[in-house]
Amino acid sequence: MEIKVDKEIKIRICFPAGDVIVILNHEGNAILAKMFHDSLPTREVPAHIWGQEIFCYLDDIFQDAPLNVAQTRLEVGQIAFYPGRFFYDKFEPNNPILCIFFGPTPISTDAHPVAADDVYVLGEIIENFDILKEVEVFDLIQVLKY
Repeated sequence: MEIKVDKEIKIRICFPAGDVIVILNHEGNAILAKMFHDSLPTREVPAHIWGQEIFCYLDDIFQDAPLNVAQTRLEVGQIAFYPGRFFYDKFEPNNPILCIFFGPTPISTDAHPVAADDVYVLGEIIENFDILKEVEVFDLIQVLKY
């Protein structure tokens, strides 16, 4: 099966404070980004916050997703996919996670966000970045096609 990857795919991540706009199709993980886009919309899920990372659990629909380029050190404004290999949350263990990085995390040594484990960058925020600073724990998040 061949997956056609467009040059520019946008999504909206919706929070009570407003929506951020993201361009997907990150180098190395373009097929994963396309699969994520094709799976949208997500159900509304609660936000969790770790330093300046917002994350939320996704439905487990990425079992066959190609996980090509993993990293832990990210750029501010990147969003990433975590496949959920470990039991970080007793309520939703092992589900994949969408990570939204807007500043340092508790294990950062400088201004760059550092993920707790390998993540796969999907894209970057291009509009309304400041909304992320207003997000609170358990605010509902939904991801939609743009």
